[in-house]
Amino acid sequence: MALSLRAAVVAALMLAMAGTVVGAELQVHVSVAMRGAVAEVAQAFEKKTGHTVKIKSMAPGQITASLKAGDVTDVIVQVDSALAEVEGLGLVKAGRVALAMTGFGIATRASDPTPDISTADALRAVFLSAGRVIYNDPAVTPSGKLLLSIAEKLGVADQVKAKSQVVGPGANVVTLAKDASAGPVITLAVLVEIPSVAGARTIGPLPRELQVPLPYSAMLGAKSTDAAAAQAFIEALATPEARQAYVRVGFEVK
Repeated sequence: MALSLRAAVVAALMLAMAGTVVGAELQVHVSVAMRGAVAEVAQAFEKKTGHTVKIKSMAPGQITASLKAGDVTDVIVQVDSALAEVEGLGLVKAGRVALAMTGFGIATRASDPTPDISTADALRAVFLSAGRVIYNDPAVTPSGKLLLSIAEKLGVADQVKAKSQVVGPGANVVTLAKDASAGPVITLAVLVEIPSVAGARTIGPLPRELQVPLPYSAMLGAKSTDAAAAQAFIEALATPEARQAYVRVGFEVK
């Protein structure tokens, strides 16, 4: 090949390489309850943009601890009640994008009876009659913390603790479904997490006077390695298609 022709070929290859867009690899911290729906949105986003979304699914308290320890995230999808601390520390950029909402409910095994929990007094009776009460670690999960708070409010904290089993974040419904002990077994869980576990059944949402709404939002990480791609993913999380994904797994959307 003549020198001039070789040079022309090399120049053309370099130009083609320069024009090639390399997709970003986004690190996304996602609260456990949102992991399935966010993964569905992420899959469509990857196909459309060429970016890659790496999801880290953790309990709310674990996400906060991870970011405080120096873990870098491009996008955080978190329950609103846990966002104030990371906002105050400057670990995320200002501007929440609201995504979806759910609440808490009580679950039991599919083989257990379905009691009434429509009032605080009815729920108190269920706590007292349960053979075992399973809940997530209250140090890092809203559900575990709320269960203990409700038990205290209903005057049955000692009885609940005496027959309790504390499990790791996100493990309460799975542990419930596998429990073979005698007597009714119950857990308090985020409502959308219950139906996907075989062997578990939703008794119902918490009574209105004890319910705590759980709105979830997305935010841009303060140290995002590709802010443009991260912002594009946040926008994807707020599309009508994304809202449909949230509804399919039980969330409410506006």
